[in-house]
Amino acid sequence: MSLREELTTKYGPLPGWAWLLGFCGLCTFGLVVFTIGAVAVADRLKPTAATAGPDQAAHAIRIVEPTSGRWKHTEKTDTNTIVTIAGREDRDRRAERVEFVETVLEPTPAASRRLTRAYQVASDTVNGTTTHRPYAGKTVAIEKAGDLWTFKVGGRDLTPAEAETISREFTGGRGLSWSDRVPGRPVSVGEQWEVGKDVLRTFARGRAVDLDVEQSSIKGRLVRVYSEGGRQWGQLEFKGTMTLGKTAAQDGPPTLHQTLTLESPIDGRAGELRTNQRVTAAWEAKFGGMTGPATAEIITDRSVTPVD
Repeated sequence: MSLREELTTKYGPLPGWAWLLGFCGLCTFGLVVFTIGAVAVADRLKPTAATAGPDQAAHAIRIVEPTSGRWKHTEKTDTNTIVTIAGREDRDRRAERVEFVETVLEPTPAASRRLTRAYQVASDTVNGTTTHRPYAGKTVAIEKAGDLWTFKVGGRDLTPAEAETISREFTGGRGLSWSDRVPGRPVSVGEQWEVGKDVLRTFARGRAVDLDVEQSSIKGRLVRVYSEGGRQWGQLEFKGTMTLGKTAAQDGPPTLHQTLTLESPIDGRAGELRTNQRVTAAWEAKFGGMTGPATAEIITDRSVTPVD
């Protein structure tokens, strides 16, 4: 019997693993998942001093996310949590795989209000056991009616449980875009800027994990500018320290550290997006009157490419 099974049988669900579900939700669908849509955010960015770099020319960063047409999305997330209690170590490994083609049927200036997603892959693996989501291999019709999003397969509404993962993606931070995280002015390679608290507040709305916005911070940096396929591309890096509220920190780490790299055209036309994200945390796990060190790492790779 594993440590997790032994302790769960004796004391009930171990907080570290139960909390991990919210932890994954925060990282996978929150801060760094900048999906279709944009909001006007006043004074959202505070410039900091430029760092010396090989290219001191100023570059306008205009990242346009796809709001029409057909786009291929791929996502791979691997989560590894290690908890040591009473000298015994237990590892929890999770993997998410998603591939779909998204077709925007009714775009608006603010968001995609009607679209379909043809899922080729939608699976979750927990400690070697793989399950497929209810919509794997199917097409999901997604529509926004008022403030609510609906999700249907073959004309049937998905139940809240079936649509849980998709629903998280279309709420909360859905109103944020990459343009909310870059300056409204040209910047030089190596220059940093601070993402404003209003962006974090928008992101935090509706999240399962409580976030202390005032104690959290994100900084962006233009790493390099280059040409690819006849277009100007940019590589951007975002580093964040996310402080959890008291409720969330009771069962998990008080702080998450995130690094995300984005590569995309920055010339004001929609194009391919590639992101890599790494989230780490370390904390003292408490369970059944015992304590022990715990660590977590989440690595996510995503890409969005146009479909001809």
